Amino acid sequence: MDDACRGRAAVELDDLLAFRATGAGNPREIIKKLRVVLETHFRFTYRGAFLADDNLGEILRKIRLGGHTHPAHDFYETLERINHYTADYHHGEDPRGAAEPPLDQTELLGFVNMTLKVVNALPS
Repeated sequence: MDDACRGRAAVELDDLLAFRATGAGNPREIIKKLRVVLETHFRFTYRGAFLADDNLGEILRKIRLGGHTHPAHDFYETLERINHYTADYHHGEDPRGAAEPPLDQTELLGFVNMTLKVVNALPS
């Protein structure tokens, strides 16, 4: 993975940490940052298992196909929960005109914490 991608993920990670600490940031943007941080972490940490352009959906597909033998298998359920939570916000406007679901700050904080734990960035 190139340094630019890791650099962007580092900025996004800082934003997640700031949101966790102070609530700073636009919640809808924070949701999108969850995906960037996770995608970058898994592409970099498991280089042989994922390609540089794999998105979260593709990462999940590859883990699912690899089953218990996939090196990232232990993260599958958590990643699936985060993917499900972020999907409505990540994929943009619904072509049928459905509005994005309302945001619950407490729920979002839970997903921020979950993401930080997965990428080993949860402050002690």
